[in-house]
Amino acid sequence: MTRQTVAVIGAGVSGLTAAYILQKRFDVHVFEANSRLGGHADTRSVSPTDFIEMAFAVFNPIHHPNISRLLEELGITSYEVDLSTDVICTNCGFAHLGDDPLGSQKVPLRPFKVKEDTWRRFTEDSQRFLPELIAVLDEEPGKTVEQFLHDNGFSAYFASHFLYERLYAWLLTDIRKLPVRALVEYVGGLGFGDGPGAFAMHAVSGGSRTYIERIIQNLTAVKVSTPIQAVSRGESGVDLRDFMGNNYHFDKAVIAVHADQALSMLSEPTPEERAVLGAIKYSAVDVIVHTDEGMIPVKSSRSSMMLQVSCANSRIPSGSMHGYFNRMLKFSSPTRYYVSYTAPGSVDSSRVLERETYDHPNITPEMIEAQRRMPDISDDVIAFAGAYHGAPTHESGCKSGIAAAAALGADWD
Repeated sequence: MTRQTVAVIGAGVSGLTAAYILQKRFDVHVFEANSRLGGHADTRSVSPTDFIEMAFAVFNPIHHPNISRLLEELGITSYEVDLSTDVICTNCGFAHLGDDPLGSQKVPLRPFKVKEDTWRRFTEDSQRFLPELIAVLDEEPGKTVEQFLHDNGFSAYFASHFLYERLYAWLLTDIRKLPVRALVEYVGGLGFGDGPGAFAMHAVSGGSRTYIERIIQNLTAVKVSTPIQAVSRGESGVDLRDFMGNNYHFDKAVIAVHADQALSMLSEPTPEERAVLGAIKYSAVDVIVHTDEGMIPVKSSRSSMMLQVSCANSRIPSGSMHGYFNRMLKFSSPTRYYVSYTAPGSVDSSRVLERETYDHPNITPEMIEAQRRMPDISDDVIAFAGAYHGAPTHESGCKSGIAAAAALGADWD
């Protein structure tokens, strides 16, 4: 009996997860616009033995069960990484090293330039933040983070030096307009607040490229550098047209690209598809792999991530992050490899090894509302997937791929 065919448009974690599950029942054809597969799973070799993860780098085995199961089924191991994080102010001298998302386990010393009253309030704020955040969930879950901080009298210094930068590092979005319930759910998904060991993050052995390589081995067909420009429902399935004008017909399809891209390729989007997919907005995140230590605010190896702020900078969050990957991924190269995200200033061009720009969903109230309606736009012919269905994280992307496969009739048994 001839098997039905499924097109998977987009070969990031969402599309590849869907393809992996669907291939057990259908003939799966993957279409990827870029010249490489993986989306935000982007491993780059920096030496014969060492590699850097440009975007997706770590996951939590406890709180990311779908990614963990996928890796296990593919026979891929992982190892615990170091995610100690410094928040450093280049203006007042603030320096706060922490091991969890909010660095709440340690109270830093008062910087010389910070007044005692300001510092006393900062330390009080850091100690009361979590209990008061949890308390407000039962009373006003829709209150925004900005409103919560204002109403509860948290200082601007605390917000800029303790809170906004640390959470931006994980969510890559300005959290000020985010409802407190959403904040707790997203940060909780990282394992924060569940006790010692719950925040243990892992990296994929051999890099995230290993799971990509193993998934595509069993797929019917994979096309790279083939952007799909039009998707339409036909009488007996789904019709596709690529950028060269080639036409394809499949029984079903998964659209696993960014929401705005998905909307643009639908020939006749429904009002619901326009409303849901159109609500997701994106921001560009620049990533530079380099060996330029002049870009690094603190010349030490005490932490894996350095978040750079400045009292003189009114931009919130500043969005300047630097990763020291030798420490994070635990390799012992004599060369120090750094990954800088949206870093101010210029990196010495002679020290740049890799450079890439990724689009990341902005977490907004509109996005959160759209996520509640996302199951309504998938059916048994066309299903949508993407990290924008959740936090957004690699786990959310994987979970959405599972849901898309199920919508088309293939459960992950």
